[in-house]
Amino acid sequence: MPGVRALPGGGVRVRVSLSERTLLRTLAAELEPILAGSEDVAGAAQRLYPRAYEDADAEAEYRDLVGDDLVGEHLAALATFRRTLEAGATGRLAWTSDLDADETAAWLTTVNNGRLVLGCALGITDERAWDDVGDIRDPKNMALHYLGWLQDELVAALAASLPSP
Repeated sequence: MPGVRALPGGGVRVRVSLSERTLLRTLAAELEPILAGSEDVAGAAQRLYPRAYEDADAEAEYRDLVGDDLVGEHLAALATFRRTLEAGATGRLAWTSDLDADETAAWLTTVNNGRLVLGCALGITDERAWDDVGDIRDPKNMALHYLGWLQDELVAALAASLPSP
């Protein structure tokens, strides 16, 4: 059964169809130039790397201090995501991989980044824009909803592994 399940130690087991794995591989390939800043999709850079300060001088200082680190963290998460997509076990109908806690964090980062970029490509700028997202059969729209489901599955699996209060 497709989905994400918690594993001992803070990791998860991801099981998706082969076509979903292909989608995730394509996402990874298309995200890299956007995360690196060599391409921009409908202002996605502003969503991926939002302003920290309204003041232009403070923002410039912030970008000088941490800008490369932010990009580096996103690219490192993407590299981990890609590496784990190439590992795991491929069956007749599905692909399965056990991720440790750090790999799971990289998946969450990359899936969220994919959602931000697809949202920008679809013109979603805030919560109200979801009402006008367009044709659900549009491949970008379908991918956006799939990534939302996957992100929810990852978070739910991690939450399930937390100790009870």
